[in-house]
Amino acid sequence: DTVTISGINLAGASSVRFGGVAAKSFAVINSSTIKAVVDATAVSGNVDVRTPLGFTFKSGFILNPTP
Repeated sequence: DTVTISGINLAGASSVRFGGVAAKSFAVINSSTIKAVVDATAVSGNVDVRTPLGFTFKSGFILNPTP
């Protein structure tokens, strides 16, 4: 599944993780938007993004697997 991540200063992001698991792929759309594909092994937890300005995270990502 694809997730849209919104924020500020996201340009140049080098990694995106869901519950500590790297996104299968991601694309920086602009400085405020990333589209990321959640890997099948991801778990609930934080969404972490690393950019040239540092590392940020948002808690509360809940994975609801498709049956």
